[in-house]
Amino acid sequence: MGDSWGIGAYRYTEYRTIESIPDTGLGFFLQRAGFDVKNISISADSNIHQLDQLKLTLNTESADVIIWFYTEVTRDIIIKQYPGNNFKILVDHAHNFNFDYAQTIYNFTGIPTILIGCLSPVPDVSHYTFTKTVIKSWLDELIDSKYQLPLNLHCNNLKQILDSRIFTDLKFVNDEIDKMLFLETRLENHNSFSDGIHPSKDSYARLAERITCLL
Repeated sequence: MGDSWGIGAYRYTEYRTIESIPDTGLGFFLQRAGFDVKNISISADSNIHQLDQLKLTLNTESADVIIWFYTEVTRDIIIKQYPGNNFKILVDHAHNFNFDYAQTIYNFTGIPTILIGCLSPVPDVSHYTFTKTVIKSWLDELIDSKYQLPLNLHCNNLKQILDSRIFTDLKFVNDEIDKMLFLETRLENHNSFSDGIHPSKDSYARLAERITCLL
Protein backbone atom coordinates (compact mmCIF):
# COMPACT_ATOMS: atom_id res chain seq x y z
CA MET A 1 0.00 0.00 0.00
CA GLY A 2 1.13 3.53 -0.65
CA ASP A 3 1.22 6.17 -3.35
CA SER A 4 3.12 5.90 -6.65
CA TRP A 5 6.18 4.61 -4.78
CA GLY A 6 4.10 1.53 -4.00
CA ILE A 7 3.46 0.99 -7.73
CA GLY A 8 6.96 0.99 -9.22
CA ALA A 9 9.28 2.93 -11.50
CA TYR A 10 8.00 5.74 -13.73
CA ARG A 11 9.16 7.39 -16.96
CA TYR A 12 8.46 10.54 -18.90
CA THR A 13 6.33 10.31 -22.02
CA GLU A 14 6.92 12.31 -25.19
CA TYR A 15 4.38 14.82 -23.82
CA ARG A 16 6.45 15.30 -20.62
CA THR A 17 3.87 13.59 -18.45
CA ILE A 18 4.90 10.60 -16.36
CA GLU A 19 3.59 7.06 -16.56
CA SER A 20 4.27 3.92 -14.56
CA ILE A 21 6.51 1.27 -16.09
CA PRO A 22 4.94 -2.22 -15.86
CA ASP A 23 6.72 -4.98 -13.94
CA THR A 24 9.12 -2.73 -12.05
CA GLY A 25 7.71 -2.40 -8.52
CA LEU A 26 8.11 -4.30 -5.28
CA GLY A 27 4.92 -6.28 -5.90
CA PHE A 28 6.27 -7.58 -9.22
CA PHE A 29 9.48 -8.85 -7.65
CA LEU A 30 7.68 -10.43 -4.69
CA GLN A 31 5.27 -12.21 -7.03
CA ARG A 32 8.21 -13.45 -9.08
CA ALA A 33 9.68 -14.81 -5.84
CA GLY A 34 6.51 -16.82 -5.29
CA PHE A 35 4.49 -14.61 -2.95
CA ASP A 36 0.83 -13.71 -3.40
CA VAL A 37 0.53 -9.92 -3.59
CA LYS A 38 -2.42 -7.54 -3.59
CA ASN A 39 -1.37 -3.96 -4.27
CA ILE A 40 -3.80 -1.20 -3.26
CA SER A 41 -1.35 1.65 -3.92
CA ILE A 42 -2.73 4.69 -5.75
CA SER A 43 -0.60 7.37 -7.36
CA ALA A 44 -0.54 10.65 -5.36
CA ASP A 45 -2.60 9.07 -2.57
CA SER A 46 -2.40 10.05 1.10
CA ASN A 47 -1.52 7.85 4.04
CA ILE A 48 -5.00 8.35 5.50
CA HIS A 49 -6.81 7.22 2.37
CA GLN A 50 -4.53 4.22 2.02
CA LEU A 51 -5.36 3.21 5.59
CA ASP A 52 -9.06 3.55 4.75
CA GLN A 53 -8.50 1.34 1.70
CA LEU A 54 -6.58 -1.18 3.78
CA LYS A 55 -9.36 -1.38 6.34
CA LEU A 56 -11.94 -2.02 3.61
CA THR A 57 -9.74 -4.60 1.91
CA LEU A 58 -9.17 -6.54 5.13
CA ASN A 59 -12.93 -6.76 5.68
CA THR A 60 -13.08 -9.31 2.86
CA GLU A 61 -9.49 -10.52 2.36
CA SER A 62 -6.70 -11.86 4.54
CA ALA A 63 -2.94 -11.20 4.58
CA ASP A 64 0.15 -12.36 6.42
CA VAL A 65 1.88 -8.99 6.31
CA ILE A 66 1.22 -5.41 5.18
CA ILE A 67 3.90 -3.41 3.35
CA TRP A 68 3.32 0.32 3.70
CA PHE A 69 5.18 2.89 1.58
CA TYR A 70 4.80 5.92 3.86
CA THR A 71 4.18 9.07 1.84
CA GLU A 72 4.05 12.83 2.32
CA VAL A 73 2.35 13.90 5.54
CA THR A 74 1.40 17.23 3.97
CA ARG A 75 -1.25 15.32 1.99
CA ASP A 76 -2.72 14.13 5.28
CA ILE A 77 -2.62 17.64 6.77
CA ILE A 78 -4.59 18.97 3.79
CA ILE A 79 -7.21 16.20 4.05
CA LYS A 80 -7.70 16.32 7.82
CA GLN A 81 -7.34 20.11 8.14
CA TYR A 82 -5.64 19.83 11.54
CA PRO A 83 -5.99 23.08 13.50
CA GLY A 84 -2.94 25.17 14.34
CA ASN A 85 -0.28 27.35 12.78
CA ASN A 86 2.90 25.52 13.75
CA PHE A 87 4.12 23.29 10.92
CA LYS A 88 6.18 20.93 13.07
CA ILE A 89 3.21 20.36 15.39
CA LEU A 90 0.93 19.75 12.40
CA VAL A 91 3.36 17.13 11.10
CA ASP A 92 3.38 15.44 14.51
CA HIS A 93 -0.45 15.44 14.55
CA ALA A 94 -0.50 13.78 11.13
CA HIS A 95 2.04 11.12 12.13
CA ASN A 96 0.19 10.37 15.35
CA PHE A 97 -3.16 10.02 13.61
CA ASN A 98 -1.72 7.75 10.91
CA PHE A 99 0.08 5.45 13.30
CA ASP A 100 -2.80 5.35 15.81
CA TYR A 101 -5.03 4.32 12.90
CA ALA A 102 -2.56 1.63 11.82
CA GLN A 103 -2.36 0.37 15.40
CA THR A 104 -6.16 0.11 15.55
CA ILE A 105 -6.17 -1.98 12.36
CA TYR A 106 -3.44 -4.21 13.82
CA ASN A 107 -5.34 -4.63 17.10
CA PHE A 108 -8.34 -5.86 15.12
CA THR A 109 -6.55 -8.04 12.54
CA GLY A 110 -3.24 -9.04 14.11
CA ILE A 111 -1.49 -8.46 10.76
CA PRO A 112 1.93 -6.76 11.19
CA THR A 113 3.29 -4.04 8.94
CA ILE A 114 6.63 -3.50 7.24
CA LEU A 115 6.76 0.29 7.36
CA ILE A 116 8.94 2.04 4.77
CA GLY A 117 9.63 5.75 4.99
CA CYS A 118 9.49 7.26 1.50
CA LEU A 119 8.36 10.82 0.73
CA SER A 120 8.25 11.40 4.47
CA PRO A 121 10.68 9.69 6.85
CA VAL A 122 9.18 7.58 9.63
CA PRO A 123 9.58 9.13 13.10
CA ASP A 124 10.07 7.07 16.27
CA VAL A 125 7.31 4.44 16.36
CA SER A 126 8.88 2.24 19.05
CA HIS A 127 5.86 2.69 21.33
CA TYR A 128 3.58 1.05 18.72
CA THR A 129 3.25 -2.71 18.22
CA PHE A 130 1.84 -2.84 14.66
CA THR A 131 5.25 -2.82 12.97
CA LYS A 132 7.22 -5.92 12.02
CA THR A 133 10.11 -3.91 10.59
CA VAL A 134 10.70 -0.18 10.08
CA ILE A 135 12.85 1.35 7.35
CA LYS A 136 13.07 4.92 8.61
CA SER A 137 13.81 6.42 5.20
CA TRP A 138 14.29 4.34 2.06
CA LEU A 139 14.79 7.64 0.24
CA ASP A 140 17.74 8.48 2.47
CA GLU A 141 19.25 5.04 1.84
CA LEU A 142 18.85 5.37 -1.92
CA ILE A 143 20.68 8.67 -2.13
CA ASP A 144 23.12 7.92 0.72
CA SER A 145 22.34 11.37 2.03
CA LYS A 146 24.86 13.28 4.11
CA TYR A 147 22.27 15.96 4.76
CA GLN A 148 19.33 16.17 7.12
CA LEU A 149 16.20 15.25 5.21
CA PRO A 150 13.10 17.45 5.22
CA LEU A 151 9.96 16.20 6.96
CA ASN A 152 8.29 16.07 3.55
CA LEU A 153 9.89 15.70 0.12
CA HIS A 154 7.93 17.92 -2.28
CA CYS A 155 7.03 21.60 -1.94
CA ASN A 156 3.70 21.76 -3.76
CA ASN A 157 1.48 20.53 -0.92
CA LEU A 158 3.29 22.62 1.68
CA LYS A 159 2.81 25.71 -0.50
CA GLN A 160 -0.91 24.88 -0.69
CA ILE A 161 -1.03 24.82 3.11
CA LEU A 162 0.87 28.12 3.25
CA ASP A 163 -1.82 29.73 1.11
CA SER A 164 -4.34 29.29 3.94
CA ARG A 165 -2.21 29.64 7.10
CA ILE A 166 0.39 31.92 8.59
CA PHE A 167 2.86 29.72 10.42
CA THR A 168 4.40 30.79 13.70
CA ASP A 169 7.52 28.74 12.91
CA LEU A 170 8.09 30.39 9.53
CA LYS A 171 11.90 30.14 9.73
CA PHE A 172 11.60 26.38 10.22
CA VAL A 173 9.17 26.19 7.28
CA ASN A 174 11.52 28.17 5.03
CA ASP A 175 14.42 25.93 6.06
CA GLU A 176 12.27 22.91 5.18
CA ILE A 177 11.48 24.36 1.76
CA ASP A 178 15.20 24.92 1.12
CA LYS A 179 15.87 21.27 2.02
CA MET A 180 13.04 20.12 -0.25
CA LEU A 181 14.31 22.10 -3.23
CA PHE A 182 17.87 20.91 -2.66
CA LEU A 183 16.76 17.28 -2.42
CA GLU A 184 14.52 17.48 -5.49
CA THR A 185 17.52 18.76 -7.47
CA ARG A 186 19.69 15.89 -6.24
CA LEU A 187 17.12 13.31 -7.34
CA GLU A 188 16.83 14.63 -10.91
CA ASN A 189 19.91 12.81 -12.19
CA HIS A 190 20.43 10.20 -9.49
CA ASN A 191 20.86 6.67 -10.85
CA SER A 192 18.66 5.18 -8.11
CA PHE A 193 15.66 6.97 -9.63
CA SER A 194 13.97 6.31 -12.97
CA ASP A 195 12.56 9.77 -13.58
CA GLY A 196 14.09 11.93 -10.86
CA ILE A 197 11.08 11.28 -8.63
CA HIS A 198 10.47 7.53 -8.36
CA PRO A 199 12.90 4.70 -7.53
CA SER A 200 14.28 2.69 -10.43
CA LYS A 201 13.51 -0.95 -11.22
CA ASP A 202 16.91 -1.95 -9.83
CA SER A 203 16.13 -0.10 -6.60
CA TYR A 204 12.90 -2.08 -6.22
CA ALA A 205 14.71 -5.34 -7.00
CA ARG A 206 17.18 -4.69 -4.18
CA LEU A 207 14.36 -3.75 -1.82
CA ALA A 208 12.53 -6.98 -2.72
CA GLU A 209 15.59 -9.05 -1.80
CA ARG A 210 15.63 -7.31 1.56
CA ILE A 211 11.89 -7.72 2.17
CA THR A 212 11.92 -11.37 1.10
CA CYS A 213 14.25 -12.18 3.98
CA LEU A 214 11.60 -10.81 6.36
CA LEU A 215 8.67 -12.81 5.01
